[in-house]
Amino acid sequence: MISVTTLISYLYCPRKLYLEKIKGYVEIPKDILVKGAVKHRVFDELTNVEDSIVSAISSGFDWDKILHHYSSHFSRILRRSVLKSARQIKMANLNPMSVFNEFSPFFNKEAETRAKYVFDFIQKNNVYGSELWDSLIPKIKSEYKVSSVLLDLSGKIDRIEIYKNQLIPIEIKSGRPPKEGAWENHKVQLAAYALLLEDKFGVRIKEGIINYVDSGQKVSIAINPFLKEQVKDLIKKVKVLLESKDIPDIAQNKNKCAVCGLRERCHSLVTE
Repeated sequence: MISVTTLISYLYCPRKLYLEKIKGYVEIPKDILVKGAVKHRVFDELTNVEDSIVSAISSGFDWDKILHHYSSHFSRILRRSVLKSARQIKMANLNPMSVFNEFSPFFNKEAETRAKYVFDFIQKNNVYGSELWDSLIPKIKSEYKVSSVLLDLSGKIDRIEIYKNQLIPIEIKSGRPPKEGAWENHKVQLAAYALLLEDKFGVRIKEGIINYVDSGQKVSIAINPFLKEQVKDLIKKVKVLLESKDIPDIAQNKNKCAVCGLRERCHSLVTE
């Protein structure tokens, strides 16, 4: 089964994907990828414990206590995630404590956002504990794994907002969006997740959101038939590449080569 990340890797550079999947070349972890993995680890663990976080909120919790409740959980989860990723962090020439300090403001803000939503929900509905968790809408699932035999595709979605009759996939990205809309590979990735959700739950996914967290910008993306067909076409192309013995050409965009950790080995294949 092909992963969504493999599709996006192909979209970025088929040759690099071939070298990794067929030749077995391994790229030294880049700092941005390692940091991204830490963030995803935090959200993954949060998904597993948020029901207990919310269910622990009782009638004695005011705003300050709810905020502290969320913030302390986020801080502990971030600390554990950094420790579990310490080896990768050091391989990328980073310092674990520096990574923790860098991410603390981001997750403090995330904790405040979730705490505020729960607090406002309590004010309107006057429910607490397990009843609060059961009635909370939308629920948020992070690092949600989904696969489809029909599509021969699997993936892990950064976040899903779950409403009674609607699912909204959300991708969390570093950096900034282009002047208009979102980057093409991000839109394709979101569409792939939409297809997976449609197949699993039998509902139509009308839109998704790309959250560029470093700039604080959220871009809504319509999941249209053209994006879906692009995803299906990519699946076919990736299958052909993985079954082929022909090495794809070097990327025409030299900016990609400039930041690629496999550049020297990749270019050396020209003269082999």
